[in-house]
Formats: sequence, structure tokens, C-alpha cells
Amino acid sequence: MARKFIQMGMTRAKRYANHAGGRKYSRPTTSSSSKRTELPKSKGHKGQEEKLAASEVFREVWKRCTSHEEYVQLRDEWKAERKGWDRGEGRGKKEEKAGIKEEDEAGSEVEVKEEEDGDD
Repeated sequence: MARKFIQMGMTRAKRYANHAGGRKYSRPTTSSSSKRTELPKSKGHKGQEEKLAASEVFREVWKRCTSHEEYVQLRDEWKAERKGWDRGEGRGKKEEKAGIKEEDEAGSEVEVKEEEDGDD
């Protein structure tokens, strides 16, 4: 979650640097029209340099986060689990042990039971 909010700060600062007032799209002209158009990037508006500097601060912190040892380990675990999902192996062991509910053939919710390890 911290990485997500740091990235959000970086992108928000970048938007305010690129668009005066932070508005990237124009508002629809009529209530029946939902078509929005992207506004051109502004150049040299007040506070632009400050917002660019703030974006760079967020970028540096984000890079530090992604090189943190525990983060790298957790990301690698997540990637391995995601590969299992992509191959169609379904739910990982962590979710099964958490007591997550799923639907049976009749459409009724049933709780997933913990699997026995057999190491007793």
C-alpha cells in the first residue's frame, strides 16, 4: 500500500506540473455529451518547477522502496503465486488457509477448509 500511495503522489505532482490547476481533461460542454478532450500541457505556469521537484522526490522514494530487501522478497512471492493463477492452478495456499468462501455447484457459499500438511 505504501508503494501505491507514493506512486499516486508522484503522478499527482506530475499532473500539476503538466497542467495548471491539475485539470487534464476539459469538462463536457453539454449535459448530454460525456465526451471529454485532453487539455494541452501548460508551459511555465506558476509553481510548475516546484511540482516537478516534488514529483522527483516521490520518484526517488519509490525507487528506494522497490529496492528494499523485504519488498523484493514479497514481490517475488507474489509473482510466483500469480504465475500459478495464470496457469489455471487457482487459489494459493495462503488464501485456502484464510477460510475464504467460495460457491459450490449449487451456488451456495461454502467455507474453504484448511488442508492438512501431513507433517504430524
